[in-house]
Amino acid sequence: MQAVRLHGHGGTDQLRLEDVPLPRAGAQDVLVCVHFCGLNHSDLNLRRGTFYGLDAEAGQVGWRQTAMQFPLIPGSDIAGVVAAAGAEVSGLRVGDPVALYPYIACGQCPACLRGDDHLCPTVEYLGSERDGGYAEFIAVPARIAHRIPDGVSFEQAAALPVNFLTAWHMLVTRGRLKPGETVMITGASGGVGSACVQIARLIGARVLAVVGSREKAARVLESGADAAMVAGQDDLSDAIQRFAGSDGVDMVVEVVGAATWASSLQALRPEGRLVVCGAVSGAIVETDLKLIYLRHLSVIGSTMGSPAEFQHVLGLLAAGAIHPVVDRIYPLAEAGDAQRHLETRGQFGKILLQVEPAG
Repeated sequence: MQAVRLHGHGGTDQLRLEDVPLPRAGAQDVLVCVHFCGLNHSDLNLRRGTFYGLDAEAGQVGWRQTAMQFPLIPGSDIAGVVAAAGAEVSGLRVGDPVALYPYIACGQCPACLRGDDHLCPTVEYLGSERDGGYAEFIAVPARIAHRIPDGVSFEQAAALPVNFLTAWHMLVTRGRLKPGETVMITGASGGVGSACVQIARLIGARVLAVVGSREKAARVLESGADAAMVAGQDDLSDAIQRFAGSDGVDMVVEVVGAATWASSLQALRPEGRLVVCGAVSGAIVETDLKLIYLRHLSVIGSTMGSPAEFQHVLGLLAAGAIHPVVDRIYPLAEAGDAQRHLETRGQFGKILLQVEPAG
């Protein structure tokens, strides 16, 4: 089969389209013919040599080199068709359309037993700790393959997993956003940010979207935001005053990191919540702790979500309650161009790779 493999840290020249052996599926696995694979900033961090995840040996979270040896097939947002199923697989058949939950957990630790696979200390992330979806086929445990509901396209399914799972977990499970509350979303034109806009509106909250250009501001308003501001051009205090009043917003969704961290804290009302899931502009920040304790602010970390939450957002997609935004689709052979486009932060929504089904 053909696959794009990452051969080391560095530029996109490290991504090479190659012929590689077909992966083998075990008794409890399915072999999936990949139709589309979505890109994430984690793909860029992996190539650059910095990947945010759980360091099992050190027992802490931080920037680290991944344990996966090169060459590696990246890609964690995967939609395709079951091409083969192991002897012990039930509930899935050859020909079933599936979207993959991006984590493979141990299934035995306390986190897994309560359904929080994303918190498993030995969890493997597709496309980093093990081969991912920049390939014609991928073999995975059948338990992470969720059937795509009728009426949902492969493009929509591939644009869903990381972005909408992360957004739902941030806003609903961790942030407990309520109808009528105000929320400011940084990086609102990106994959996670645009998903957050949709889910916040679905909940019934009012949304102030922070984006990087006037064009993106217009588009995010069309997609459901109540107000928008352009970072670096519009005055944040004025925007907050007009949107939520002098006290500030109830919640901030922080996906950008160092570049917006200070202003995100300043935007919160007393007893407000900041939920953070990303650090694309840098992970090291300076914080005035007095601002946090004197105003009784909550800073909440969040990443990904559980298999049950993944199944729930698939249901929302099938019901038409959410609509993944696809910015651009590249053929598999142009994975390097797709990553360079992601690096410019010029996209609105999700960037996908299309993998032509093997004949």
